[in-house]
Amino acid sequence: MLTRLIPRYGSNSVSARTSLNRFTHSRSIIQVSEEVRHALETKQPIVALESTIISHGLPFPHNLDVARSLEAIVRENGCGCVPATMAIINGNIKVGLTPQDLQLLASPDAKVIKTSRRDFAHVVAGKLHGATTVASTMWIANQIGVHVFATGGIGGVHRGVSETMDVSADLTELGRTPVAVVCSGVKKTMGVTVATLNSNQFPAFYTRDSGIESPLTLPTEFEMAQLVKANLDLDLQSGLVIAVPIPEDKAPDAKLLQSVIEEAIQAAVSQGIHGKHVTPFILKRVAEKSKGLSLKANIALVENNARVGSRIAKHLADLYNPSSQSSRNYSTARSQSAENSRPIVIIGGTALDFTGKIDADTNPLYTSNPGIATQTLGGVGRNVAEACLRSGGNPVFVSAVGDDMVGRHCLDKLNSIGMDTTEIITSATESTAVYNAILDSKGDLVTAVADMRINKALNSVNVESLLIKFRPQLLAFDGNLDSSAMRRVLTDFKDCKSVNPRAMLCFEPTSVEKSKRLLNAMKDCSIRHIDIMVPNLMELEEMHQAGVELGLIYSAGQFKGPSKMNMWDRDIKLLQVLQLTTHLVVKNGIHGVKYFCDLGNNEVEARHFDAQAVSNMVSATGAGDTLLGVMLHVLTQTNMDFTRAIPEGMKAASLSVSSRGAVSENIKPFKL
Repeated sequence: MLTRLIPRYGSNSVSARTSLNRFTHSRSIIQVSEEVRHALETKQPIVALESTIISHGLPFPHNLDVARSLEAIVRENGCGCVPATMAIINGNIKVGLTPQDLQLLASPDAKVIKTSRRDFAHVVAGKLHGATTVASTMWIANQIGVHVFATGGIGGVHRGVSETMDVSADLTELGRTPVAVVCSGVKKTMGVTVATLNSNQFPAFYTRDSGIESPLTLPTEFEMAQLVKANLDLDLQSGLVIAVPIPEDKAPDAKLLQSVIEEAIQAAVSQGIHGKHVTPFILKRVAEKSKGLSLKANIALVENNARVGSRIAKHLADLYNPSSQSSRNYSTARSQSAENSRPIVIIGGTALDFTGKIDADTNPLYTSNPGIATQTLGGVGRNVAEACLRSGGNPVFVSAVGDDMVGRHCLDKLNSIGMDTTEIITSATESTAVYNAILDSKGDLVTAVADMRINKALNSVNVESLLIKFRPQLLAFDGNLDSSAMRRVLTDFKDCKSVNPRAMLCFEPTSVEKSKRLLNAMKDCSIRHIDIMVPNLMELEEMHQAGVELGLIYSAGQFKGPSKMNMWDRDIKLLQVLQLTTHLVVKNGIHGVKYFCDLGNNEVEARHFDAQAVSNMVSATGAGDTLLGVMLHVLTQTNMDFTRAIPEGMKAASLSVSSRGAVSENIKPFKL
């Protein structure tokens, strides 16, 4: 049990004494776990988590899975962040729950009371089990000095208020408790500051756009942390609402869900359900009627809010503890010793590739075809990093693997070739990525199955910290990142430009479908340009189409190129992609590589590089990744000379297509 409170943040002595007095009064019934207690004493970032979502919000066993997942996400996403799930067990208010506590709250047979501020006395006096609501979680968090709380959504003024006077206690608590609530939907009242992350539109739980303009929009988690700090320093004695739209790829059909929700509300009215029983009833009814669609969306948004909340908590801790600050400390970054500087940072996927190559041409394919099956390390980001390493580079590789046999195998293999794995995340909630490819007898890809769910863990990467710590010349990322992670890369790179003004950002699309993610991210964060794009021809066409549809590319963009150059038919049209980038490296298999550089004044440099002849082609799946990895290293060695770097990359790619592995072991270090 924690016997004293050291105020976590703020310098206001009156506020500090008030917190101490409140805690002294209540400490006999608040039990704080050793992990949370240590985090409070050492001023680590902490994220509060409620428990009503476990007992009343989700059905078993999803509730238990999500409870564990949220704690794991906070640990993975916050650079030392500690989760503090809160509940009442046998009348004791607990901060930081045991696995047994979570199991009890999740059990369908457990008698757990949904506990708001008004219910504390009853539940504690009766030595009962209670699950904390938004209001009660805020109260507990404030008592012990935790100032960031992540949840799915908070209550508002309920329908039929003129008859029922049913107004959520969450609103009252927001008006008097200085805790920042990270959520995906709420009603504004009580003079509370409301800000939306990276969107002008206020979200409405399952939908990204409620149709209401947000009172305040801030583009990054760092600026949200600054807002929280200002609120605390001013001693306003009120909370904040930090609204986070559900990730684009997780948002369900809004119209479909709205009709289901309206039906559930009518059912609640007709059955006389009111007060604190309304929300659990509606959630259950909507999940049933939507065939689980709302359940998946609900889980996705609360997990995303935990990620965002942990990053805000980390930034807030850094703002109050400059000695441990890992972000925005530009003067410290500039004075770092040269040995900490690394020229290349690569963020992307790691996977185990299973490849089946068919012995002879068969059309159509049989249900089972004789051939050779192999397994190798893969993942676009990993392939790029290995090629960079083998060519003499020393990249910082940022990726994610599961805490499983495949993940351990991947890490062992990376360590065996000398790859630095210290920035690779090990996830307790997702399995390591697997890519299963079928090749024809020539080694060309026929089809593939990709399980890349682990890559959502890359949302946790603190790009800003990486840029400041390593001060790279090049930061490359692949299309395995989702749009929200890409937005973070784009905004952090822009914000950290003062650390290294000459640094360049490079994008590898990964696949036709994933190539569009960057365009969505660029539109969302109003960043219209990155330095280098390295697509193949099909990815480039998809990016061009998406760019036009999103209003990022205008057909009026015309460039003057060398008149005698052997241009692809689509070149003139696709050159419009140069509105989004300066250096465009387009891969086209046996037809070689074309390089376009926007010189300004509507002029473009265009060069064609012939593919090298390959006598023994085994697999082309790692060729483009190899080209990019070697190209990145050579660029850092030749003052960004693309005309020298591209041929070196192509030479290495010709070795990889003759290799069973995605990246050839015969690649030699580049020499000037």
